[in-house]
Amino acid sequence: MDNVNKNSMNPKKPTPHTSTPLAPTVVSVRMAVAKLHAVTVTQADLHYVGSITIDQDLIDAAGMVPFQMVQITNQSTGAFWQTYVIAGERGSGIIGLNGAPARHFLPGDKAYVVAEGQVKPTRLRDHVLNVVFVDGRNRIVKVERQSASSPQASSPQASSPQASSPQASSPHAPNPPSGAQQ
Repeated sequence: MDNVNKNSMNPKKPTPHTSTPLAPTVVSVRMAVAKLHAVTVTQADLHYVGSITIDQDLIDAAGMVPFQMVQITNQSTGAFWQTYVIAGERGSGIIGLNGAPARHFLPGDKAYVVAEGQVKPTRLRDHVLNVVFVDGRNRIVKVERQSASSPQASSPQASSPQASSPQASSPHAPNPPSGAQQ
């Protein structure tokens, strides 16, 4: 009986957490902190050493930083890639996929770029996602700050003064799959 764990003979039921929905040992939560919505890929360089080059204006508007990890999804093909940001020439509109992702993202493809960051559990209710909407040349149309605690978080157009303009709605039109008839 000496080798038996006393706790295994009389297990306690776990107690629910009262201060936060996350376990007290969680130091931070991996969250989306910025999004470039429906940007147009402008270049793909297979022989570059990797990463994504993004116009510095877009980086600033989103609140991203060079070397930050991002996830990129190709709206046309569904291809998904994770890499880091390199600052491109300010005002150039560049969205360049470098290295291996150049096989999955071609010039003209629409993509979503989501930057991630770590948020402390105590700050989750205050967390805000910066979403940058662009036109077909990757010029900024509007920037929204979406909060998980806001009832409008699921409806980004709800508070947009530009929601009715054709320029503001164009980035939201889905692209047909490659080779699809229109």
